Amino acid sequence: MERAPLACCGCFFGPAFLNETVCPMKNKLHFISVPKGEQGIGVLGGQGLGIMRQSPNLQAAKELFSWLLLPETQYRWSELGGLTTMSSIMQDYEFILRQPFNIVYVANFAFTKDLWRLPEYFQLMRTHMETLHKGMTGELTPMAALQEAATKEQYEVDKNHPCGPSECKHDGFPEWAAILIPFLVVGVLFVVVLVAVVVGALIAVAVMRKRFIQKGINMHRTVIFGRRAHN
Repeated sequence: MERAPLACCGCFFGPAFLNETVCPMKNKLHFISVPKGEQGIGVLGGQGLGIMRQSPNLQAAKELFSWLLLPETQYRWSELGGLTTMSSIMQDYEFILRQPFNIVYVANFAFTKDLWRLPEYFQLMRTHMETLHKGMTGELTPMAALQEAATKEQYEVDKNHPCGPSECKHDGFPEWAAILIPFLVVGVLFVVVLVAVVVGALIAVAVMRKRFIQKGINMHRTVIFGRRAHN
């Protein structure tokens, strides 16, 4: 029976594994999807791009971003070995066959969430690097470093999601709140519409009442003037 080591690595590093110069094991590698787990969620890493508000070349930076997001730029990027999140390109047959890991990437993307959707992700990453560094430099044994990382990272997760992963949405809202919010929105809209109808009705009644009063005054004046003319 052959033994096959399994490693979990982002597809963005895939092109390096297809280069025999840096990866002598190229011809022995295969790519598979990471199991979705109980909640059916994969993760998407990478680093976000941003524009500094104080940038002296603000307009040029915006134009660069616009160019990077053009379909033709994304397609050319994929031809050079990069990946894209543009659905029109991911559905392209040529893109799927271009790299051996592209079909895996497309299949996983359907249930993938960006790591940065978690506000605490930066702190988790920082804690992970600092504690693993201790294990690599000999300050802690490898097992002690892993245990310290797990303890600190669990603390950050519990602090930001006190109701637990099964009851909290990934953006930090409890599940009951996510279910209740649409009903609250509908309720608020109903109250707004009801208030508008009531106010409109009151205004209409006030206008009609004013007209009736004015009509009564006019009729009264007509009777008085009629009597005077008769006399």
